[in-house]
Amino acid sequence: MLRKLKLYNLLYFIPMPVFFTATGIYRGSALNDDTFALPISIIVFFAVFFCSTKYIGVLLGRRTILLLIFLLYSILIFVLKIIFCGSDLNPNLLLVSTMPLLVSFCFGYKLKPYLIRGNLIKIVNKVVFVFSLFCMAHLLSSFVSLGVVGTFVNRGEDSVFGFFSVYQKLVYYPTMVSCFFILSLFTTLKYKYIYSTMLLLVILMTGAREALLISIFGIISSSLLSKKVKSVNNILKYFLLFFVICVLIIYFIDPIKEIYESAPLITKLKNLSESSDITAGRTGAIHTVFGNSAADFNLLIGTGYSMNLGDFRSPHNQYAEILLRSGTIGLSLFFVFIIGILRNMLINIKQYRYTIIRYVIYSFVVVYLCLLFISFNVNVPVRAPYTAILFGFLSGFFYNIEIPKLYSSNFGEGK
Repeated sequence: MLRKLKLYNLLYFIPMPVFFTATGIYRGSALNDDTFALPISIIVFFAVFFCSTKYIGVLLGRRTILLLIFLLYSILIFVLKIIFCGSDLNPNLLLVSTMPLLVSFCFGYKLKPYLIRGNLIKIVNKVVFVFSLFCMAHLLSSFVSLGVVGTFVNRGEDSVFGFFSVYQKLVYYPTMVSCFFILSLFTTLKYKYIYSTMLLLVILMTGAREALLISIFGIISSSLLSKKVKSVNNILKYFLLFFVICVLIIYFIDPIKEIYESAPLITKLKNLSESSDITAGRTGAIHTVFGNSAADFNLLIGTGYSMNLGDFRSPHNQYAEILLRSGTIGLSLFFVFIIGILRNMLINIKQYRYTIIRYVIYSFVVVYLCLLFISFNVNVPVRAPYTAILFGFLSGFFYNIEIPKLYSSNFGEGK
């Protein structure tokens, strides 16, 4: 069955905002304590992962052995903490902090040849299109239920038409939307700017500063990396678009003013500009979590990944999270892992810079760097399966530097 399945179709599941718990589909509010709702993507990936030994074998390779070491080290610290601290065994935090990353990494590593030999551009286009439809449904559902002004004031709905849930809409969902917004800017989709606009509206609706910052970085990057053709037709097209936007703004001036005055994103940005804390409370969160976990924290090995040890609340910083749970040893292993990916990323860029897929590679690079330098410093995307699977997939994709056979004949493009 797996042989007949086009494995890259699994990518359609990565951004799907459908979540399950032990009791069924998750439809709680964005601030619900049920943080262990699993996305359908990780469930599908696990099912395929355990049905095929070739994916598990990735962790045993010489190049990727570091991830296996990191997993074994995390398990060892978990067990030692349980033994010496005498707490109840609760592996939930260990599982959600490591397994989605490992499984998605293996898929990214093994699927890369399929993607390159297939048609990477069309596949990415379709994935972006599918996710854009979810976001459009989210916008429409919010407009129907809350009205235009209410949508932006209440940051949209949590459950969309009863079909799927926007899990953690204030945090992880906006991060995913901003990443796919960047991908949409580099795609060759027809009318792609319509999809980009819809994704950007969802970002503004959710009021997430992190997602807004990622989007701005994506716009700047796409402007610098994309090759725009200047012509009279394009000038007329952009002028017409600007004229239509101006007309719409004038027509909807009162609702827009009301949204501007009451939207949470505007309020947060104003508070940030007036505050001396440019980290928006992240520094305080790190101090609080480490302070509450001081009794269980060891600089070398951390507090372990048991939910019964230390303070379970997040420091809102991925690097601080890894230091808290696995100490300086675990953080060092993670940094070596990241440095290896960045090195291989440069090799990937050189390999494909003269091919027609170069802009897709560029978009992956921009998304990955945004996760590393923006998301990781204000959030913990690796601990949330929804964003961890995207990060893991891209990590595996870039880690594989082998050029697939027949690549030059299928995709090659002269200098």
